[in-house]
Amino acid sequence: MKAEIYVPAVAESLADLKVSFELLEPARRKCIQTGLMLIIRPAGLSAEKIQLQLDNLDYFLGKPIPDRPMVFGMHPNMPLSGSERLNFLTNPNWSEEYVRRGIEMMAKLPSELTPASGKAISLHLNTLVALEAWAANEPHWEKAFEGVLERIKGLVAFGADHGVRIAIETTPIPEFGDTPRNDRSLLNNGGGGYWPDLINPWPLLFWRGEIEKLREAGANLTIDICHSYIALRTILEIEKYTSKKQESFLARYGLYASDLEHAREAMEFASLVLEHTKPGDIWHVNDARGFYKSPELFGEESFFEEGVQLFEGDIPENDLMILIREGLRKRIKFVLEVHETDFTNRPNTKMSLERVLGLFEATEDDLAITR
Repeated sequence: MKAEIYVPAVAESLADLKVSFELLEPARRKCIQTGLMLIIRPAGLSAEKIQLQLDNLDYFLGKPIPDRPMVFGMHPNMPLSGSERLNFLTNPNWSEEYVRRGIEMMAKLPSELTPASGKAISLHLNTLVALEAWAANEPHWEKAFEGVLERIKGLVAFGADHGVRIAIETTPIPEFGDTPRNDRSLLNNGGGGYWPDLINPWPLLFWRGEIEKLREAGANLTIDICHSYIALRTILEIEKYTSKKQESFLARYGLYASDLEHAREAMEFASLVLEHTKPGDIWHVNDARGFYKSPELFGEESFFEEGVQLFEGDIPENDLMILIREGLRKRIKFVLEVHETDFTNRPNTKMSLERVLGLFEATEDDLAITR
């Protein structure tokens, strides 16, 4: 067993820290290292809020090793609009400074709560553009990505100075294809379309070059299992149509014709994830359901669901079993990021953890046979 198992938590609430860590007690009984992935929201990065979070984490200091969590951070992909929006393409100065504050917060974590795999913070590039700004012009987007990479290189260096590694998260296609069109998802306070209309030129598809370039810049990768599966599922659905219809689909979903050549790789999902995982990476482990249907192409609109309870979605059961078994053997941060509505009892996380631990036992049996 090499991986560390985490669940998300909000450090602004001591009660949430306690409840979240208690969820992992069944894993600790099996001598698995456990911890918390702190959700670092923009409003939580004031000096006052940072100190509040550190003070709440002090609750665990001085406790025996099994009774205190390992901790790392994650920036959610918000906010999307306004002058203070996370976007390394269209708002890079603010975005870089925002992540720097998160790195500084992670650097202040006491050594007693530092994971064996090291301090880290995960983030989204959030390089989202309006639908009308997208065109399948690969040289243009390759040039634009150079500017994004320079910002990431700066953050990697800043993180190294503070003993904190950064990891960039994979995204679904479209990135907000799980969000209904309503007042909440309307951009720019009344104009500019809705969140599902946004295009990310770099969803970090496994066969493109962006992941390798990010690694060369010194960043790790956060593979969100449901995000990457939804992206591949979307491409696989587009590939089913005739060439003439495919052109419309590619333009709407921000894809290249060359992406369709890799559509069948979605049938080997587990192998793709494992092939592109390196030591120090982060996994968000979850299931997925559905894909986004744009109303102008399908005559109706439907949405995907991300963060589905394990083995309750569309990811093939065998793929999930392979990913869990093999993931637990890798030197990664293994995060159970499952959607909940009952945050007091968190039944979906509990059931998902139960399935993971059941496969962990099978893994140990398999290893015993080979000894």
